Amino acid sequence: QDARDTASSIKDQVFAMPVKCGEGSRLYGAVTAMDVAAALEKAGYKVDRRGIVIPNPIKTLGDHPVEIKLHSDVTVSVIVRVVPA
Repeated sequence: QDARDTASSIKDQVFAMPVKCGEGSRLYGAVTAMDVAAALEKAGYKVDRRGIVIPNPIKTLGDHPVEIKLHSDVTVSVIVRVVPA
């Protein structure tokens, strides 16, 4: 039930992540599940980083869909907005 409550509160939300980037809006690395977990925790949601599924490596600025598996039966999608720091 806790997982369903958390899923309903974060469903379809956009979480901004400021990162350092170089020329052409390319990042100096990639946004990882650990980075996403930190952004969610900063917003007040405790999420295990092992449940965060990033379909493609995030290496550019912009909006990227990320799936979060909160429980074996509960998965929610959020948008990670990568912005320059």
